Amino acid sequence: MKEHDKTKADANQLKAGQYLGYVSGVGDAMGYVPAGLMVGQLVAVVSKYHKNRPEKWSEPAVDVVIKASQEGFPLKRPGR
Repeated sequence: MKEHDKTKADANQLKAGQYLGYVSGVGDAMGYVPAGLMVGQLVAVVSKYHKNRPEKWSEPAVDVVIKASQEGFPLKRPGR
């Protein structure tokens, strides 16, 4: 692997780790994500939500994570 390619790959890994950590941190902080949910599942839901809504790309990241989580994991009302 060429040095430039390795540097780019390292940068991509760093960005992916930051994204995963951010989404996971917001999910934990909001206390809304269902117990037992794997971080990868939450990241997949947020990524899909974000990809399918380019009009939301200028919104704060925390808002996108919360909205995606609420849509992906709607709260169940008692008795339903």
